[in-house]
Order: sequence, then C-alpha cells, then structure tokens
Amino acid sequence: MSYAPVLIAPQFTVTPPRRSAPASVHGVAVLQYLGGVAMVAVGALFAYLCVVATRDNASASEEDFFAPETVAIAFGIVAGVATVCGLVGILLGRKVQVGRQWARVVVLMLSGMTIVSVAGSIALYQAWPWTAVFTLYPVIAIALLNTRSARAFFL
Repeated sequence: MSYAPVLIAPQFTVTPPRRSAPASVHGVAVLQYLGGVAMVAVGALFAYLCVVATRDNASASEEDFFAPETVAIAFGIVAGVATVCGLVGILLGRKVQVGRQWARVVVLMLSGMTIVSVAGSIALYQAWPWTAVFTLYPVIAIALLNTRSARAFFL
C-alpha cells in the first residue's frame, strides 16, 4: 500500500537587510555627484554657446578665422561629451554608494590614471606646479575607498 505524497510548505529565505554604506563611501559618492552635476552644467553652458554661435551666423564676415557653423558644431560636440561624462559620473557615484564592486574599481582606476596624467604633464611639459591641485580629488577618492570599512562594505 502506498501513501499519498507529503506536501511540504516552501521555506522562505529571508535576505538580511542591506546595511548602509560607511561615511567614506558616502563621501566619495557625494564628490562624484557634485562632479557629475558640474559637468552637466558645463554641457549646458556649451549648448548655450552653440545656440549663440548659430545665431551669430548672420553677422559673419570674411575676416572670421572660423565660420560660425564650424564653431557651433564644435560647441555642440563639446556639450554632448560633457553632458554624457557628467551623467556617467552621477551613475558611478550612485553605484559606489549602493556597494557595487565594479564601480569602486572603475573609480579607483580613473583616479589612478588622473594622478599619473597630471604628474606626467608636470614632469614632461613643465606645467605649473599648481596643476597638482587636480590630483586632490583622486587622492581623496583612493584614500576613502581603501579604508577598512569601505573594503568590507564592498565584499
């Protein structure tokens, strides 16, 4: 004689609530947000300059070094690139804040490349030493993302 199969209630697994990011990670995320917003603002400025250069077409003369259409196209390209870079910066900041390891690695790599490029421009092209201020954010980002609490958060 066979018995009817025993039905077992499904076991629900409870995922532990995600803990908040440490202050160092929030600091890097805020800096990323600010940099992204600044780049979007630069993109808006160049979009405005593109419109102004397009309107300036009526007053073009033969003595102009560049045609106003060429200047407008260049401003439009710069506006698009700056806006996309700003949006990517904001996205990276958000992904770092929620704990994505790939975003941390990307921010660390970009920070390292920035430090190397600024140091190289100072060494090779005898750029003014005050340009070393451009290494301030990357050094802060590397330091904050490599604290013990930040590394533990991304594991």
